[in-house]
Amino acid sequence: MLTNTAFALRICLAASLLLFLACSSPAVLQESKGNMAGGPCQYQEIIGHALITSVGPAEPQEYNCPNQAQKVLFSFYPDNEGAAAKYLFPGWADEGNSLSVAGGANPPAAWVLRQGIEPGVKIPAIRAEIVSGTCTPVVFSFPGLDMESALEECWKQNR
Repeated sequence: MLTNTAFALRICLAASLLLFLACSSPAVLQESKGNMAGGPCQYQEIIGHALITSVGPAEPQEYNCPNQAQKVLFSFYPDNEGAAAKYLFPGWADEGNSLSVAGGANPPAAWVLRQGIEPGVKIPAIRAEIVSGTCTPVVFSFPGLDMESALEECWKQNR
């Protein structure tokens, strides 16, 4: 005669075996090959502009380019007035965002100056919202800025 504990252990073992067999079936394995986790992401783009709201020295504890990093804050405004009502991520604010370069760093002062970035300036911008994949939900980009030179300037040795 089985005790309650032994019976429960046999039930758990049988359920685990069934789960293992179900998950390792060729149909399940075939389906999972096409669904990469974290893999290619697709975004919908909302065209607009960024209004630079402030520029100043970045805090030392932030992720900064080593060449007099500047904290550049902006607000995004879509060109289509009704676009904000259709955002996929309406909780992701358009105000108070930080312009970053080189993988998320605050940009170097010389680059900010060369790009003409100062409070009150409007810069063409894109708000991109993810529609598939598992990347960052909302990303801002600035097609009018030379981001390649920002990367070079960021890691240039101080001379």
